[in-house]
Amino acid sequence: MKLQNLKECLSLSLLIFSFSIVIYGQSSNLEVYAEKLRFGTIEEKREALYQLRNLSTEIASRVAISGLSDTSEIVRATATHSILSLPSGESCTLLLPLLSEKFAFVRKEAIYAVGKTKNFRATVFLIKILEKDKDLEVRGAAAFALGIIGDVKSNENLIAALNQKNLFVQRSAARSLGQIGSDKSLISLEKKLLEPKLDDDVRREILWAIAEIKSLSKL
Repeated sequence: MKLQNLKECLSLSLLIFSFSIVIYGQSSNLEVYAEKLRFGTIEEKREALYQLRNLSTEIASRVAISGLSDTSEIVRATATHSILSLPSGESCTLLLPLLSEKFAFVRKEAIYAVGKTKNFRATVFLIKILEKDKDLEVRGAAAFALGIIGDVKSNENLIAALNQKNLFVQRSAARSLGQIGSDKSLISLEKKLLEPKLDDDVRREILWAIAEIKSLSKL
């Protein structure tokens, strides 16, 4: 019996020791990544942010926060996806200022990232972008992100976006309506299908959205 207890104690000690090594190793790496974010080249900063993203821990995301205010726009864009292991409300708050960035590709990456927070607070900002941003790809990203968030309050705005000229915006709006799943969208989606010159890819997204909404209504 005593031998069994001794074996159990040794196993537990080894487990604690191994865990300590892993934690120490991660801590050392975090210090290296933080140093690169302060003093590294643009590529070194981006690589550090990718590594922090892959760790998928809150502490790694906290190290990555500094990248959001970097002088390089491509570093800022990369950082948007490296802070998503923070609590939803906190990551959303950090990302919202980047939705009004000067550079369209930074805005776009920030939009995709804020969509992943699934925080309803972002809805009103994304709706404004969907309706008014000068860059059509940014508008499409906003339509896409609204579907990920799933706030029914964006439903009418997404229906209106079905009639924007850009096909990416139309496809993203249709898919997001399906993800939100409100049966109030069905009439508008079915009406859109009747357009004789409707793009084939847009048609496919609308058909998917209709099927998704109908399947959800049966649950």
